[in-house]
Amino acid sequence: MPTVLNYLIVYLPPLVIWFFWKRKNSARALPLVVGMGAYILLSLLRGVARIPVLNDGVKEIPWLYYLLSAALSGVFEEVGRYVVFFFVMRNYDRWSDCVSYGIGHGAIEIILTHNLTDFTLFDDLITTYDLVTGAAFSVAMSVLVFAGVHYAENKKGLFAAIALHTVIDFTLVLDYYGIASFGAVILIQLAFDILICYLAYRVFRRYKDY
Repeated sequence: MPTVLNYLIVYLPPLVIWFFWKRKNSARALPLVVGMGAYILLSLLRGVARIPVLNDGVKEIPWLYYLLSAALSGVFEEVGRYVVFFFVMRNYDRWSDCVSYGIGHGAIEIILTHNLTDFTLFDDLITTYDLVTGAAFSVAMSVLVFAGVHYAENKKGLFAAIALHTVIDFTLVLDYYGIASFGAVILIQLAFDILICYLAYRVFRRYKDY
């Protein structure tokens, strides 16, 4: 049975992250809610697309299965992010808005994919790590796509986000083939996360005063 501590470890960090972000930047709540709702919708659409794409023939070729699975995540989440920024949140054009969207998107992803049943305290601490790094990744992707929506000269932001998302998800194939242990893959993904966050920061610094 999950304990109160289990729930706090998993569900408290997103609330804390949002609380401090809102307090420091007077961030608006709607992008956060939209980020949560968009992830749920995009996950359903991606699930439908996985049925014909990841068919039995593809499953017999593991590297292709991992590649297509990663590409589906990259395309659906980042194109979806672009569509939301362009149509649904067109008037929400503050940088704080895209970060709020990223926090909502990343937090709900971890919360919905985490099952507290039969999980140990260590498992929940790992989930908290995933939540923090996942939120940072989602925020970085949001910055790249946001720049692609609002700054004409940076339309390549969407394509960069799709490519980076696909690559980081595809690294799981290294564990499957025994090229790297699961722990090593986690470290590789962490390195990618740091690199992507730095790239997003550079984009933010370039356009923040426009």
